Amino acid sequence: MKASSPSPRRAGGQSSSAKRAAACVSAFLLLFPLLAAAETRGLLLDRCAQERAMPTSRDALLHHQPSEATVTERQMQRYGRAEVERRQREAQAEIDRIYADVMSRSAPADRQ
Repeated sequence: MKASSPSPRRAGGQSSSAKRAAACVSAFLLLFPLLAAAETRGLLLDRCAQERAMPTSRDALLHHQPSEATVTERQMQRYGRAEVERRQREAQAEIDRIYADVMSRSAPADRQ
């Protein structure tokens, strides 16, 4: 049997197969994040396509503002009648307090 001899080296100090292997590994390491991002994006697009689109009202599409009655009705559904009425009382009390304060400061002094 012959003793195995080392592979012939080129001037660069590496064999051509080693250079090819290093190039493949570096290409894989550079392309791996791109492939992973593309796969993730593809999964997201598939998932979004499978989900139903949320129904959108005509008012939302036309950017119409809801009326005060509609807002109150939605708040009652969400928070309950007692909570909505409490918030309305607090808001009205604050408005009344500010009005009384402004009127007391802006009223002309009584002439006697």
